Amino acid sequence: MVDVIKLAISFFAGVAAACGVGWRVYKHRYERRDHIRVTAKLGFVGTGAELSVVVSAVNTDLRDVTISSVWLEAAGDDERTVVMFRPPLGSSLPGTIAGRAAGTTWFDVAHTESEGFAITAREIVGCIRTAADEEFRSAPTVILAAQ
Repeated sequence: MVDVIKLAISFFAGVAAACGVGWRVYKHRYERRDHIRVTAKLGFVGTGAELSVVVSAVNTDLRDVTISSVWLEAAGDDERTVVMFRPPLGSSLPGTIAGRAAGTTWFDVAHTESEGFAITAREIVGCIRTAADEEFRSAPTVILAAQ
């Protein structure tokens, strides 16, 4: 009877130790991953109030995250992409986002459409890539022109 009790205690101790190690591995992997929410919306930017697609990234983690690139994609069409190489004046993306902070950039609708990327009346996805080569995307958003 004593051997059965010792066996049961050792079994439960082994299960508890395995659960503890599993939890630590999960927590370690979760903490090392970036946690970013991306949105793409229509907005007005600048003193002349140019119509723009505003891409925002919110860092919900405590660590700083470096955003290396920002782009727009037409939803469902992988070949139609507009990439931002240099941020516009006053923009904070691409760049570093502090912990629990946000960064924003924008794509001028008139300029982007003159380059051949139709934005209005289409589903657009705002995308970012971190320095750790992780991609984050916004939900598809239909951008309608202001009347």
